Amino acid sequence: MLDHVRGWSLAATTAAFARTRREEGQALVEYALILFLIAVVCIAVLTALGTGVRDTLQSIVNAI
Repeated sequence: MLDHVRGWSLAATTAAFARTRREEGQALVEYALILFLIAVVCIAVLTALGTGVRDTLQSIVNAI
């Protein structure tokens, strides 16, 4: 009887550990996707505003 309980608890522990590892991997992928999307948005904004910022900084340099 004790071996049966021990075997069941080992199987339950192994299944819980495997589920936890999958969830950690899933969370890591989600964080990577969010970081990638933030980087793409930042690059797009900087590209769109780049010439305006350059012109503003150049006018400041010329004024000095």
